Amino acid sequence: MKRKSFICICIVSILLILGIVIACFTRRDINYDPTTTVVVTIDKEKIYLDEVMYHLTLSKMQGQLYASFMNDTDYMNRDYGDGRTIGEVMKQESMDNAIRYELLYQQAIQEGYDLTDEEIIDSKKRTENILITIPEEDRKNTGLTEDKLVLIQEKIALATRYYQTMYKDVDLTDKNVYEQLKDGHQITIQKKVWNSVKF
Repeated sequence: MKRKSFICICIVSILLILGIVIACFTRRDINYDPTTTVVVTIDKEKIYLDEVMYHLTLSKMQGQLYASFMNDTDYMNRDYGDGRTIGEVMKQESMDNAIRYELLYQQAIQEGYDLTDEEIIDSKKRTENILITIPEEDRKNTGLTEDKLVLIQEKIALATRYYQTMYKDVDLTDKNVYEQLKDGHQITIQKKVWNSVKF
């Protein structure tokens, strides 16, 4: 009798432990703090989730606007033509944009570029407009504070000026050109973090 009880207790204990282990490995952690979670590392530079969420939020708003204009409530789930949904493509483009701007920004810094007074003022104005445009709940969920938005706008301003000076009419979204831009840099995307982000 004692032996049967002991075996039952062991079986229940093993099942509980297995359940906990399976839950830990299959659980999707969607509660990352966007302000402290690194989602991309380019060489030694860390890009936090809130910065990539800025690009993602803009893409999402653009997609919603188009879907509203076309009266297409299922727009984001439509097939892009390569097996991905339009939402998945826009999510990837958001990550690519964050990487492009960071690469251009770092090149600009290395070559001695500085923000002009006008760019600093424009970055603050753009931030004010963005704060009006992005719903407050989205700002909270993405961790996009006013200070962070200003920093992102300043990075974009400097990267854009560098791009216009050095690359002129080159389309950086072209796959081959983008690969050349990334060449020589070690880019690591934290897939667990990025996969947890829903478009």
